[in-house]
Amino acid sequence: METKKAFITGITGGIGSFIAKALLDRNFEIYAIVRDLKKAEEIFKIDGKNDPRVLLYEGINMVDRKEVKEFLTAMAVTDVCPYLVVLGAGKFEWDSSDKYSSIEEAIHDLDLANYVTAEVFISGLKDVYGKKHLKNTKLVVISSQAANFGTDHPFRKGEEAYVLSKAKASALGRETQKEGFFEEVLIEEPGTIDTPAARKSFSSAQTDWSKAISPEDYVDSLMVKLNLY
Repeated sequence: METKKAFITGITGGIGSFIAKALLDRNFEIYAIVRDLKKAEEIFKIDGKNDPRVLLYEGINMVDRKEVKEFLTAMAVTDVCPYLVVLGAGKFEWDSSDKYSSIEEAIHDLDLANYVTAEVFISGLKDVYGKKHLKNTKLVVISSQAANFGTDHPFRKGEEAYVLSKAKASALGRETQKEGFFEEVLIEEPGTIDTPAARKSFSSAQTDWSKAISPEDYVDSLMVKLNLY
């Protein structure tokens, strides 16, 4: 079976680790940008050793166009052309009530989590690889998860800001579809997936976890969409 390559962001906090493990089961090699190298290594250890199929890159600022382009250029010059790119959303601290002095600051971080990192990475891919090398590449843009905050909850406005930010990410995906750089572009808005990270992030939300999607079910559905049964 041919070994395919995948670029993935967000593999330590939520659904990304489940996607990466599903791809490993399908003979993929994973190239992942991470914020916490030790945590990522622990997730993918086999018999106490680092999985050689998972290559981890720490310390890259995902909103810095120069740093992202340098990473992608390093991949390209070593003939690493991805069959699949999965852009998971960044982390947003819903429950840190003292973190933001204004809703505008919260919106800024939501945009970084949902939209800016994806836009920067997609722009870098197009600049470095071009249409010739991306024509067989599939792109998945996943908006960050949502919670159902009550009308009196202090983060109700943040939830509304989240919807606006999520719409930007979706618009980015649609625009990228029209440009024709990639073989396929999937815009994923899964809602709340019952991962440990989501439970922690939404601990103060009025979330009915019995109605949340299991990570296994979500990943199975994504693999079907990508024809990776």
